[in-house]
Amino acid sequence: MSFKVEKDWITAEGYRAVAGMCERSNRWRTGYIALPAGHALVGIKTSMHADCLIPLWRQRMEEPLGELGIIPVMCSGMNPYVARLDCAIRVHGGMTFAKECSDYPVPTPVPTWWVGFSCDHSGDSLETCTLDYVITQCERMSAQLRTAADIQERLDKELQL
Repeated sequence: MSFKVEKDWITAEGYRAVAGMCERSNRWRTGYIALPAGHALVGIKTSMHADCLIPLWRQRMEEPLGELGIIPVMCSGMNPYVARLDCAIRVHGGMTFAKECSDYPVPTPVPTWWVGFSCDHSGDSLETCTLDYVITQCERMSAQLRTAADIQERLDKELQL
C-alpha cells in the first residue's frame, strides 16, 4: 500500500509522526508514530497484550467507548488484566497498525516499528477527518505512547529491587 505524506514531523513527546492519505483510495487519512528502538511497545502487534498498557486500559474502561472501535473492545472481553494495544491507546477508531517497516509509511534507513490508526471507519470522511484532526490524534497517541514507556521503566525498576 502506498501513502501520500501530508505532514512529517516530530511530536511534542519527541517521536516521529507521519500523517497522510492512502494512495490506493483518496477516501481516508491515516496517522503513524515511529517507535524508537527499545521502546516498550516495539514488537507488540495491535491485538497483543503489554503490561505497560494495563494502567491506560483500566482508565479507558471507565470512559465511554467514544472513538474506540467496538470490535477490539469485544475481543478484549473487558478484562482489566489484558491490555491490548488496539484498546489501551485512545486514538480515532483504535490502533489499527503495528508493524516493522523500512518503506512504509515513509522510507527509513533502518527497519522501524510503526504504530498507527486509520480514518476509514463507518461515518468517517475527509470533511470530518481533516489533516489537522489526524495531527491532533497523532499528538494524543504520542503522549500515551510516552506514558506507556514511562510505565515500563517503572516496572523494570521495580523488578530490579
